[in-house]
Amino acid sequence: FAVTCDFGTLKDGSVTLRERDSTQQIRLHRDEVVTVISNFVHGDLTWSEAARKYPLVASVEGGVEGMATASKAPTVVVDTGRGRFHRPTK
Repeated sequence: FAVTCDFGTLKDGSVTLRERDSTQQIRLHRDEVVTVISNFVHGDLTWSEAARKYPLVASVEGGVEGMATASKAPTVVVDTGRGRFHRPTK
């Protein structure tokens, strides 16, 4: 798993959690990250269950806008020298 803090984290306390194998990403509050990962590790939660509970973050090639499904907050994927990041659109 990878946890990303971004401009949205500063705004609303949410972070992106990415699952390595599928590269799917969900958006959840930073206070829930430790519990969610612990539940994954102990088999109490599957990625599919988490993806139904939390908004998925669309990761679209080329910086094209994606959509977080539950909140309907538009995001943009940005390619930088340090990797690919998503941020809210302006």
